[in-house]
Amino acid sequence: MSLAVDWWIPGASFISGIGLIIVGIILLILARRMQPERKTDEADGSPEVRA
Repeated sequence: MSLAVDWWIPGASFISGIGLIIVGIILLILARRMQPERKTDEADGSPEVRA
């Protein structure tokens, strides 16, 4: 039984680590796509006042 636990824990941590990296890359891509929309708001005036 200890052999199964010794194999499962590193495998689960490896897969979860890859999943977190993929989620981080997706969030970076989405954040970079939203930047041009913020630039259009800056042209009209200070976004801090309207927000």
